Amino acid sequence: MRELRKRSFSTTVTVYELSPEIPEIEITKTRVGKQVTAQTVKYTGVMPKLLESCSPAFMKEGTREKLLTINPWWDIKNKFLITSGFKIEKQINSNVKPEDLVWIYHLGHLLFDKDFKPIAIPQIYDYIEGPFTNKASHLKKLLAYLKEHPWVLNRDELEIVDVPYYNNESGKEHYISSPVYNGVVILPPTDVWCEIYDLSCASNKKFFSSEMNDLLVNKSYITKEHDFLGIRQFLRTERHK
Repeated sequence: MRELRKRSFSTTVTVYELSPEIPEIEITKTRVGKQVTAQTVKYTGVMPKLLESCSPAFMKEGTREKLLTINPWWDIKNKFLITSGFKIEKQINSNVKPEDLVWIYHLGHLLFDKDFKPIAIPQIYDYIEGPFTNKASHLKKLLAYLKEHPWVLNRDELEIVDVPYYNNESGKEHYISSPVYNGVVILPPTDVWCEIYDLSCASNKKFFSSEMNDLLVNKSYITKEHDFLGIRQFLRTERHK
């Protein structure tokens, strides 16, 4: 037997204290020779158990304004969040602001601020994800209501359209949508989104992110206590039985 080649691995762990207002960030790099082959970025402090899978990121300039109209998961090419360890290190060394730190919950497509409070970002509901179909709601009255609702970002473009033939089973024939977005786009106020988060964590810890989306539009029809969007009046009564 003869030795063909040998690789030497080295690991460097760097912990950054960004400021007293920002938790510590730990960046681990694995090198083969001089080349970095792997890196991980994680939080070193105490994180809420439900959010232990979150990863840190920093918002680029102008991101907060973009989040008022764009969901980061709609277009993966629109990268206005800094997530890689290399770029995070560069950001750390350039007078980073506490409010620029966010936590990404990839499992549920959610963002949280530095204090682990949910950040309201636009949510889209199509004929699969929302109650905006003829089977679930009285569409004409609901459409008129949504066109006047301040939380509905695409309210001016909404119309009633046909459900694609390959999905129009079980009575779903029509739904509310728009030409640009295939569905209804809703941006709730921050205080409402935080309340929905608290309610969802209390009732469904394992799938709290799905519960949040359901509660916002009363999709599951499981509660008469909360009607955040105010659309219960347009839902077909048989759905509440």
